[in-house]
Amino acid sequence: MRLAQRAKRPRRWPSRESEESKNEDRAPLDRFGVWLFHHVFLSVAPSWWFIIYIGREDDRRNRVIGTIWVVFVTIGLLIMWQINPGDDITKDLFGALAALRWLEIFTVGLGIVLRQKESVIGHSLVTIAVLGAQVALIFAILDHSFATTDFAPPGGISAVTVPSRPFDFLYISWTQMVTLGNAYTPKTDAARALTMATSTSGVLLLAVFVASAIAHRGPNLGDGRAADGEGRTDGT
Repeated sequence: MRLAQRAKRPRRWPSRESEESKNEDRAPLDRFGVWLFHHVFLSVAPSWWFIIYIGREDDRRNRVIGTIWVVFVTIGLLIMWQINPGDDITKDLFGALAALRWLEIFTVGLGIVLRQKESVIGHSLVTIAVLGAQVALIFAILDHSFATTDFAPPGGISAVTVPSRPFDFLYISWTQMVTLGNAYTPKTDAARALTMATSTSGVLLLAVFVASAIAHRGPNLGDGRAADGEGRTDGT
């Protein structure tokens, strides 16, 4: 009996692409992206495993659990950002956790762009805005963890001008993410790589937000235009 019940349970890894997604006409690179999403990225996304295990694959329940998870992770990132540790071990640990969370957010964004139903925690525009705030916190933590003294104004590095407070690193990451730039200049390859990653993440997050907005509002706008056209009797 137990074996029969186990046989009926859907396989959870690698996750399976839905039939609707399989029937979509996709470019080869998009098809490869879908394969990566299911076979690689979801396998290293703890939030997806947590949601699936607790939610029992119920879409409504998954959305609630996903929202709770986003709030919980945001609080955790805020705590790590505010602690601003000085020892290398804690900085490396916080940096690793922040990088893992960034990978999860990237996975959510990829799923939204490719229209995969597994990206349940990104189905709200408000949630995506919260994920944007998380990305700023993530790179603030990464900057402090791996490029602590590698940012300085054009005048040079000194004990006074080197960023040290949590808000300093958040300022650097936020202004880089929205591509505004700031008074700090990366002085090492690690700082330059983080700057590039932060700016790229900001651009990708904007693309995900637009894609999600179109997915949510597009059908409604289309219905509105159709209804407007059908309701006219003046020949226009």
